[in-house]
Amino acid sequence: MRRPAWQWLKSVYELIDALRGAVGVSHHAAVRSKVLLWGGCVVLIVALVGKQWLTRSMSLHMLVHIPLILIAGVMLGRGWALRAFQLGQQSQESQESQQPQQPQQPQQAQQAQQAQQAQPAQPAQQGQQAQERSKGQLLRHGAAGQIRQQAEVGQTGQTGQTGQTGQTGQRAPAGLLLSASRRTAADASQASGPQAGGLWAQLNQHGLAGLLLCSFIGAYWMIPKALDDVLLNGQADVFKFVSVLAVGWLLQDSALRANNVIQLFFLGNFCWMSAIVGMLYRENPQRLCNFYLLGDQEIAGTGLIVLAILLPVAWLWIRRRYIWRFLQ
Repeated sequence: MRRPAWQWLKSVYELIDALRGAVGVSHHAAVRSKVLLWGGCVVLIVALVGKQWLTRSMSLHMLVHIPLILIAGVMLGRGWALRAFQLGQQSQESQESQQPQQPQQPQQAQQAQQAQQAQPAQPAQQGQQAQERSKGQLLRHGAAGQIRQQAEVGQTGQTGQTGQTGQTGQRAPAGLLLSASRRTAADASQASGPQAGGLWAQLNQHGLAGLLLCSFIGAYWMIPKALDDVLLNGQADVFKFVSVLAVGWLLQDSALRANNVIQLFFLGNFCWMSAIVGMLYRENPQRLCNFYLLGDQEIAGTGLIVLAILLPVAWLWIRRRYIWRFLQ
């Protein structure tokens, strides 16, 4: 007796829930990094072994084989980042434990040191007092008018300074707010992931450089000539694996650095581009690839249009809590 469809869907949902629990619920960085690294290796091996079967049709090549390599790159990059973060924490803890604790000095020794430091300051204070006395005598005998002028100038200067300080006091909160906002933006861009810091953090601020490079490489692998070159030349095949793996690695890092506005901008750009390419594949009466049939080209175009619709829906579902807070 065959199982009904809803039972199959329920079993698949339970399997996905178990995988999410193994990856996301466990807060231990070592377990998560191992799961992601081994899972990325398994997905990459599947893409390598099934390359001949998955590149027979254009739809499988664009919608299954290339996304498998992308998922492997994302998992490997995230697992490596967690592993590096764990090693950094262990090194910091070891350095803190190896630092020797300085012995506390007794109170008598501290008092003796303070007394020695205070003794050289006494002759200097006596000399300053003698100079002040001589200056006071000179001023008393013949500089009364100059004192009055200096006093008036000093009062005007103090009033000007108080006015300036009042203005700066009024302007200080705005400056503090600007500096605080800049600091929080810088901290958010630098602390977006475990790999934050260094030259790459400066080049990939807010994930702009990484997401732009991912868009360029994704657009390149939508070109029919690129798919033909993969089947003709082994070097193009190697370039496909390396470039798509690099895109997955950059995507997981740049997505953590970017805020919701930047993510939505690049996601909309990619979905618009894939929808346009899918419409061209469907409506073109001629074959665009030499190794794939016209019917397969139409299926690939339909798949790209469906992908352009599903990706924003998935992003909105993932970010539903942030969007709900923003609307409230």
